[in-house]
Amino acid sequence: MSSLRRLSCIKVWKVDLKLNILLSEILTQIKNNSKRVKLLKLFEELIKEDDLQINQINNIDIPPPKMSSEKFETKETSDQPSSLAQYIMAPFILVDSNGMNDIPVFDYVIKKLVLEEIAPHFSELKKIAIDHKMFIRVQNVKESSKNIFLNLIKNCRINQIVNDIYSGGNSSWLK
Repeated sequence: MSSLRRLSCIKVWKVDLKLNILLSEILTQIKNNSKRVKLLKLFEELIKEDDLQINQINNIDIPPPKMSSEKFETKETSDQPSSLAQYIMAPFILVDSNGMNDIPVFDYVIKKLVLEEIAPHFSELKKIAIDHKMFIRVQNVKESSKNIFLNLIKNCRINQIVNDIYSGGNSSWLK
């Protein structure tokens, strides 16, 4: 075999190899593409099913929760606030006085505790019932209770947990 002929056979073989590699890549892409198309179709079906379920849920008439609200007042107090009362009062005094706190009341014991220890230190109180859940909403710390609280801070007699939460690590806060 002449060297020219052998050289042309090698070139044909190289071209043939390149074509085989290219063909193999094309077939791989087609396979991957068909998998993508199948996955895309499956994804579209799932989206349609979800939309159908969401539409069915949205068409159900769910009655709004039954809610009632009732204001009430408590007695004046000059007592030092309990640790629990200090914890509830602190954000109103140390952070922002314009707020409210809904305290969940699960049973008679908690209701009694809230009404005896916390409520006397607030000027606005509401009993809120939503379905079968009850809350006591407290707003606006009474000025007398605020003064007692600030004196507790000044005399370093504030509850340690309240101190840790609101002092920011500064032992001489609000002095």
